[in-house]
Amino acid sequence: MTAFADNLTTVGGGEEPACLVVMYHYVGTRHGRDASGVRGISPSHFEDQLDDLSRWGEPISWSALLEVLSGGRSLPRRGFLLTFDDGLRDHIEIVAPILGERRMTGVFSASGRTLTGGGMCAAHQVHLLLNALPDATLLDAVRTQVQKAGLGIDLATGEQAELERYAYEDPARARLKHLLHHQIPIFERDRILGDLFRAHVGDPQTWTQRWYLSGRDARELDAAGHTIGGHGFSHEPLTRLSGDDADTDVRRCAAVLTDLLGPAQRPFSYPFGAHDDRIADVLRRCGFAAGFTTRSALLTRPIHRWRLPRVDTIHVAAFTERSAVC
Repeated sequence: MTAFADNLTTVGGGEEPACLVVMYHYVGTRHGRDASGVRGISPSHFEDQLDDLSRWGEPISWSALLEVLSGGRSLPRRGFLLTFDDGLRDHIEIVAPILGERRMTGVFSASGRTLTGGGMCAAHQVHLLLNALPDATLLDAVRTQVQKAGLGIDLATGEQAELERYAYEDPARARLKHLLHHQIPIFERDRILGDLFRAHVGDPQTWTQRWYLSGRDARELDAAGHTIGGHGFSHEPLTRLSGDDADTDVRRCAAVLTDLLGPAQRPFSYPFGAHDDRIADVLRRCGFAAGFTTRSALLTRPIHRWRLPRVDTIHVAAFTERSAVC
């Protein structure tokens, strides 16, 4: 058992029913020999984890969870729901066939921009740049551009926020991600990343087509019984945006999904897990049915539909092992 498991909510004999909502991003080995910036799990690891989850509990679908949220169904004693963020090509090429063989379904949350071929998300540009450059080199390059642009950002601040948001990263990478996703103004950040990406990785539009689900892919997943959820339009932390900008971003995402797939009660996965009461209200007004966070916990009653917890794939064993011995 891991030390991580010592602080977990548990399910065992006599405990209340619960659902383990698992969060995945990259699944596959197509990211190159040096994929230090693109962290995910291999297909074989994914299948092993599905085996472990199936021994631990029973798979449930988004429609089943929606019934629970609406009060028409009880949580299973031990259920698990599979969620996949970012709308990546891994999900159609690798994940969907594996789930199909097992007659399982998942929730695939995608940003409106990538579904419509509008360009790469900043987060994924960073991942690919970290494949191409050492962490410290990329951090220095970003700092140089910040100073040249005269943005007035204190490059020495943010250590505590970095530790909280990126506890799993080394200091240089945590500093880099905090700067790019939470400090540098979005317009300037996009310019800096675009220049670096073209110089060290390649053409962003070519990579967009290679990296993400297309609208056609989303329709194929939907037709196979999977759920396509929202993940914002631009994949920005929504709490960083003004009220009007956050509303516009979520509405554009909802419009893309409706245009592609028709109206439905869809879940939303908060980009970077960033949410608060204001953002939850935006989701409700834009027609989404629930919000998945990145808070690591089992889903138990009472359930807050706009703050549904999820467990990252790297922590799943800690939850299932702890539950098994309680």
